[in-house]
Amino acid sequence: MRRVQGPRKIGFVCDILLAWGTIADGVTVQTLKTRQRYWKHWTGYCQQCNTDPSLTGLSPCERAVILTAFAARVWTGAYGCRDQVKVRGVTDALAAIYKTCKLVGQC
Repeated sequence: MRRVQGPRKIGFVCDILLAWGTIADGVTVQTLKTRQRYWKHWTGYCQQCNTDPSLTGLSPCERAVILTAFAARVWTGAYGCRDQVKVRGVTDALAAIYKTCKLVGQC
């Protein structure tokens, strides 16, 4: 925000609010809940691994290992009813991580 000076700052803030509103309109309530739920699990998992949730500072190999380990944890049902989940559950979890990182400009 410091980069934008004077009267342009109001227009910039309006642009940001418009963009977030558009994003929110394009996301169903269930998709948003799923993304938030898996992001919460992901941040907890990263905390256990002493890793930044956006995976900054890691090599592509290290990122792949951590994401694969998290996917395996999801697959076991650790974040649900303790029953093994279908591939769709793992896909949803990884998509939630990617989408959240992308929304904050980390991907």
